[in-house]
Formats: sequence, structure tokens, C-alpha cells
Amino acid sequence: MTNPYPLPRAIRQTGILTGNGGSTYGPFDFKIFDIDDVQVWMRPPNVEGFSLADALVEKVGGLPFDYFTVTFSAILQDTTSFVVASARVASRDAGVMGGTRINPDALEKEFSKIAATQQEQSRDIGRSLKVDFDGTALVVSGDIADGELLKKQGGRLVGGTNADDIEAATDLAVASAAAASASQAATALSASAAGNSASAAAASQAQAQILVDMATAGYAGFEPGTFYDLGRLADDLTLFPGDLGRLADL
Repeated sequence: MTNPYPLPRAIRQTGILTGNGGSTYGPFDFKIFDIDDVQVWMRPPNVEGFSLADALVEKVGGLPFDYFTVTFSAILQDTTSFVVASARVASRDAGVMGGTRINPDALEKEFSKIAATQQEQSRDIGRSLKVDFDGTALVVSGDIADGELLKKQGGRLVGGTNADDIEAATDLAVASAAAASASQAATALSASAAGNSASAAAASQAQAQILVDMATAGYAGFEPGTFYDLGRLADDLTLFPGDLGRLADL
């Protein structure tokens, strides 16, 4: 008997697709039983992760097990990525008995539904958290905030330090190191300037001492109240323009 609902080996999901300027995409290379089984995940430009998107799902031929298309509410450019997947939730909404006999068509349909669900579960398990064969199963905490790094705490993975806080602390450390380097350079310049000032002061002191020594040497040997013949002026020279009077009058 031919299976009316053949189901080849597949993960029942597209790869990562990109927009082409249109709004309708498909049909895809796997079939669905119900349009409610379809999930569309979208990643707009400049966004890191995918999120569920609203899209109209329509079967191509109206068959119980059929190919389908999805239509977005707006056109998608090639900067937008999306993934289409079947995510059927198992149910038993139809019988396989016809009177006192089994209905082969209904039975085949139920078998294919079960197989489709198993394929999708295997696909999703492949994307889940795994541990080594000799490892202990881990539970991921449900209250991990955006940006928090994961850390192991017993048998759980919980949120740790926020990545933004680490980045801010790193920037602060770099800025502090730069400020310390600049301060050290300024200190070195101040020390150099102080050294130059000390050298200049020492030089000025030495020059002053030289002048004192010269003045002392020039007046050495002159006795108070004694007249000395210092020669004569060769030229007519007026030292003062008038009679200055006596010292007693000054």
C-alpha cells in the first residue's frame, strides 16, 4: 500500500533566508498538516538575534498535508533575514476507526503526524544545551538579565557580572592609567623646571659673589682721610653743572 502522507528525513525548517524586495515567500521544501504549525523567525538589520514574527500562512493546494507560503505585512529587503520552521504540538484530534475497522488513510495520517513531531523535536534538541557524556545535567536560570555573563552555580547556570559593567570598568581603568601616566610626565617636567630654577639661582649667587669680590678688590688699600694722586683728566670734563654747596648743607 502506498503511503498517502510520505515524510522524508528532514529537520522541517529552512536555512537562514533573506528578503528579496517582496512580501510573499515559498513554497518551501517541507509540508505541513496545519497552518498553525508554522513559525516564522525574523532578524531585522542591525539586530543580533531572531524573534518571532507575524506572517500569513497559506497552503498551496489545500491538501491535508501540503506545501505552503508565508506572507509578511510589509516587503522585506535583503538586509532582513528570516527562518521558517514547523513546530507542531502533538495532538489526537481524529480517530482511525471506521465502524469496526481501522481506516488506513486516517492511520497513515496519524503516523505521519507523529513522525513529523519527532523530527521537529530532534531538530530542537540539537539546538539545546548539551553536556559531556560524563557530565551532570545543568538547569538554566530563567531570570538571567540581558548582558549578564553565565556562571555555574551548583547544577545551575545563572547570571553573573553584566558585560556592560565589565566594559565600563575596563574603560575606566584605561582612562585612569592614562591620567596616571600624564601626571607622572607632569611631575617629571616640574622636577626638571625646579632643577633649572635651582641652577639659575646658583648661577646668580655666584655672579653676585663675583661682583662683591670685584668691589672689595677695587677698594682694598684705601685709607680713610688720606689723599691719593689718581692722575688727571686729559679732557675738559664737567662733573657737575653747578655749585653743589657744602656737605653740611646737604
